[in-house]
Formats: sequence, structure tokens, C-alpha cells
Amino acid sequence: MQDSEQRYRTLLETAPFPVVITRLRDSLVTYINQRAATCFQVPQEDAVGRHAPDYWVDMGQRQRLIEELRQKQVVTDMEVRLRDAAGQPFWALLSARILLEEQEPLAFVSFNNINERKAAEEALQALNGELAYRLQEINLLQARLQEQATRDALTGLYNRRYLDETLEREVARAQREGYPLAVALLDIDHFKQLNDTYGHRAGDEMLRQLGHFLQARARSGDVPCRYGGEEFLLVLPGVDLETARQRAEEWRAGFAGLTVNFGSLALQATLSVGVACYPGHGKNADALVDAADAALYRAKAGGRNRVEVAGAVEE
Repeated sequence: MQDSEQRYRTLLETAPFPVVITRLRDSLVTYINQRAATCFQVPQEDAVGRHAPDYWVDMGQRQRLIEELRQKQVVTDMEVRLRDAAGQPFWALLSARILLEEQEPLAFVSFNNINERKAAEEALQALNGELAYRLQEINLLQARLQEQATRDALTGLYNRRYLDETLEREVARAQREGYPLAVALLDIDHFKQLNDTYGHRAGDEMLRQLGHFLQARARSGDVPCRYGGEEFLLVLPGVDLETARQRAEEWRAGFAGLTVNFGSLALQATLSVGVACYPGHGKNADALVDAADAALYRAKAGGRNRVEVAGAVEE
């Protein structure tokens, strides 16, 4: 028996991993090999016969390990955070099984220090987190650039480039699905006179406020755009001619009653509006805009601050 025990201890001492054997009921250390003693920075002979200190394995992890051992008799590859006698933490990959010695349940525990692996994993996680954050930043920047490419900087409405792409698509969809499509071309009356009298900054504020005014009154499917200079164009999918005319009248009347504050000035202006509708006034985007532009010209010629509807296109 002595020879067998000596061979057993020799085997554990030469094992390429740390080993600790404790009583299951009170964590008394019955054996610790030199590798484990070195990991915990304790003299091997001083650790045997003493209760395993709490700092080796914190109480929560120890209790979980004991409960699993009692239920399963064996635990494999449990990642635990251990501490040595100096309080220095390290990660370990731990396995354990129950042994019986004179009917006394013992916990045979072996582990490997995986500090380097955990550090690499944590560094990789941190890198992945940083990459995810940077990717989110890039996506937001791309979205912002895309927004800037399709938005008018002064008014916040869609710009001419976006309109040209969208109107063609909306006309094709209206043709395909058989619903009406209206456009309304708006122009601020006497805008040059406003600029000449009060300056371009006052004119810019008037344009900005008209942009806000139109955006606030647009439906979710409408496409309000700054067409150019003091002209604005709204694409109104699914809107027939009479509804478009009524909405244009509401915009005209609402804007006429709007006061734009600029410094000590209280500015007011009016709108002239030309309305056209697919398919009666044009069967493609250019024809539709031309028809609305012709109606706008008539509104200007007829005294301004009014809405005109395009005439029917001759077949």
C-alpha cells in the first residue's frame, strides 16, 4: 500500500498540470502538487492539512463546483477565476471528480492556467467591439453623406437630383399600378425684390421657412423638393387633380398668412402655384413638370398669389 501510495504521489507530482485534492465536506487540503503550490504561491508542505483559503476560489464559484460535483460526480472544463496567496487573479480551466478514500468523498481537482488565452479572448472581444463601433460610425457617416447628397442644405427638403430620380420612378409606378400622380410647382412671388430690399440672408430665411412649412404639411408619401432658386416642387403619389388643387390652395393661403421673423423685421410673402396630374397633363416626368411650369406661368401672369391647373395635353 505504501509503494502504491508512493507511486500515486510520484505520478501526481510529475503530472504536467496543477492538482489539488480536498475533502468535499469542508475543503480541507489532503494533497497539493508542486505545480499547484507554485500557481497559488504557497509552500507545498504548509498547504496540506489546512482548509483551502477562500481566495483560491471565491465562495460563489466554490459552491457551484461542489453542487455540480455532488450531482454529476464529475465536472469538466469549467472556467474559473482563481487568486494566489498574493491576491493576484488568474483564469483557470478546471476539471474535477469525486474520489472516495475510506468512505470520505474527496474532490480531485486539476486545472490549467489560461490567463494568456483569456487575455487574448478579451483583447479580441475589445477589438471586435471597437470594430463594431467603427462600422456603426461608418454606416452613420455613409447615411449622412447619402442624406446630404439628396437634401438641399438650406431648406432640408430633397434636392433637384433626388427629384429627377424619384419622379421618373413614381410616374412608372403610377402607370404600372393605375393610380393618379400630381405635381405642384410653387414659386415665391417677388422674391428678387425681397432679396434686393432686405438682403440675401433675409431671402435665405424666407426659403428656409417655406421649406419647413411644406415639410410640416407633406403626407408620408409626398416628396417635397427644392426645385431651384425660389421654386419648390411637390410630388404627390395617388393624388388626383382636384385634391392636388385643394391642397395647393391650402398651402397658398397658409403661407400668405405666415410671418417670417428676421432680426427686427417681420417678413411676409405669397406663393404662385401650378398643378399638373398624370396622365392627363403628361405621361412622363418631363412632360408633367413642363405642364406644371406652364400653369405656374399663368398664375404669375394672372396676378400672382394664386393656383392654376395645367390644361389637358393634346393627343
